[in-house]
Amino acid sequence: MRPPIHPAVVVFFAVALGSISGKENGPASQVPGEKPIQIPRIAAPPPGSTDWEKQAHQVLVLNPLDETPGANAELALAWTPAALLLQVRSDDATPVEAATAKLWTGDSIEIFLSSPFGSEDRLQVVATPGRTAEYPRPRWQLYIRGQPAPVAAPCDVRVQKEDSGYAMTFAIPWANLKHAPQAGDIIGLQVFFNDAQSNGRIAHRTWSPRSHPGPDYAQMQRVRLSDHASPPETATAQLRPQGFYDLCLQAIGTAASSGGEIAVWSDGRQVASGKLAAGGAKGSSAAILLPRDLAQNPKASVRVLVAGQALPGTLQIPDLAARRLDMIKSQPLVADPAIFDGDAFPKIDFLNKDLVEAAIGPYSLQIRFFDAGWKQVAVPGAPGRYGALVEFRAGDGMACERHLTLFKTPHPYQPAKDPYDVTIRFPAPFDLPSGSEEQWNISNWVGGNLENMARRDQSGAVLVAALRDLAADPARWHGFNVWRIDDDWWAELQKRLGASQEYPHLTYLPDGYDKDQRAWPLLLFLHGAGERGNNLDRIKNAGPLVYIHQGHPLPFIVVSPQCPEDEWWNPERLMHLIDEVSAANRIDPKRIYLTGLSMGGYGTWDLAARYPGKFAAIAPVAGGETPGIAERLKGMPTWVFHGSEDDVVPTRYSLDIVQAMQKLGAPVKLTIYPGVGHGGWDKTYTNPELYSWFLEHSK
Repeated sequence: MRPPIHPAVVVFFAVALGSISGKENGPASQVPGEKPIQIPRIAAPPPGSTDWEKQAHQVLVLNPLDETPGANAELALAWTPAALLLQVRSDDATPVEAATAKLWTGDSIEIFLSSPFGSEDRLQVVATPGRTAEYPRPRWQLYIRGQPAPVAAPCDVRVQKEDSGYAMTFAIPWANLKHAPQAGDIIGLQVFFNDAQSNGRIAHRTWSPRSHPGPDYAQMQRVRLSDHASPPETATAQLRPQGFYDLCLQAIGTAASSGGEIAVWSDGRQVASGKLAAGGAKGSSAAILLPRDLAQNPKASVRVLVAGQALPGTLQIPDLAARRLDMIKSQPLVADPAIFDGDAFPKIDFLNKDLVEAAIGPYSLQIRFFDAGWKQVAVPGAPGRYGALVEFRAGDGMACERHLTLFKTPHPYQPAKDPYDVTIRFPAPFDLPSGSEEQWNISNWVGGNLENMARRDQSGAVLVAALRDLAADPARWHGFNVWRIDDDWWAELQKRLGASQEYPHLTYLPDGYDKDQRAWPLLLFLHGAGERGNNLDRIKNAGPLVYIHQGHPLPFIVVSPQCPEDEWWNPERLMHLIDEVSAANRIDPKRIYLTGLSMGGYGTWDLAARYPGKFAAIAPVAGGETPGIAERLKGMPTWVFHGSEDDVVPTRYSLDIVQAMQKLGAPVKLTIYPGVGHGGWDKTYTNPELYSWFLEHSK
């Protein structure tokens, strides 16, 4: 996880954005080439001065990220040799300030800056206008790569309150970045304007090209530091899906832009046209449906002209087929019922079959059933676990695979007749008794809900199948999570079918590896939820690789795998990766170390508890697990890190395990970062003591 970027950023991966600029006139038959936006150098203004905005590059329209109505904002941009200057002027008349350190959850401005463009050391400034009695002054925070960072030179953030809103002025010193820019340099810049509503929603507006999926810097405008400003940006456009097969170009502009002709070009030809008409949030708007063959081509891109003036960037066609596939993967697939009896498997289909057919048309499901021993069967045999491997196919060739866990009972399941003997001890805050009458009510509730789960989803089947697995092999460690037990069964099936996949990963070989033929220690790093996906660039700025990229070589082979989207770390697949890496490199089996942050912290605890004899030492960061794993880790050298104010993974998750290990005399140490929320891992992985501590331990 990488706070504080708000969830709306994720929208950019599905929606291509751009801003229409009044620059580079050109005939309709020749679309001008893409050029950076120019912002002017000015004389350093006195503190608090806003006169410089008259000389600045003007952005008069920002792109809305969603349909949430909200205030408008305009930008003014300039620079001096000492700082980037930026002003946001808004008509937001209703102050809503963030009540926590998550400043982006209230009225706020977020500025992302990289110098030069594409630099991995991206700086982020988040600031609030401070317009309420509780928060009467601006507040601001600075981050590097999503983590709180030391301030080399304080930002000058000032707010002028106005009757119809506010004007917020920033001077962000270049000293906070490693690179001191000069005239002619191209930097990356992205601005979010967040207007919090009294109902808890936030209207997001952005100045960002988001012309194509890719690394984070692709979300930034390419900005040239110049002596002159580009003409004012008076309109903006974006591509939005219409259903699952069509794309609409939506444009908004100033009132003065009304009547402007819009031309949409792709691959050297004009593919659509329209006109900005009076109305809309900024005074004019247009909606243009693109040809369907273009909308279905994710390799294509479009350029947009308004009144012959070209968009400074390109808009990449989003992958609508992938959007349809994501929809299919998210639709509930149900067995009716998942807990069954008899000699036939239950019927399996989508819970919302009509919705699926309306979105993508006719489809087919090919289903293979497997018994508890991973053998494919046509009919159910003995009671117990079964698995249904479901292959989905649509008429347009789209296909994906899903699976469902089933459970067969020896006779019909009747909650009203089959009694439960359930004992639950509630935690202290409930202050509930545990007598026979209370237990009867609990048992009755469990039975009723198990019946509902059996009918509507696979939760009930997963629970009883996991308990059956535990009973069948009590010596095998599964952990304390029924879903992980279920994942183990499915991972073994995939392995037997030859469908299991190795995690994609980055491998760092230490200096001297080719010359020194000795066996080297291995450090396995597990990233957090925010780095999941299929783009290894996401994990280059996390964990030990950060320290290495800062010029600190490490005497380890460092392996950083990437977990697929919407999945959690699977211990079996991780062990397979360790075996593969060990076979391909000279690794000392007595010095294999494990660490991870957030979701990777959970994965560290889980993997170490599953295979305690594999690792010489572990260091989970901002993760957690049940204290019950302490018995398995009582001989494991462990260094635990956590922020004291973590409200994503509560600090007590680490404290409880550490205390349980300490009672067993385990070699465990704990570092709590005071005042730090869900983060602090940069402090951990840039601390040379961590790597020295690892090397102190060998099996």
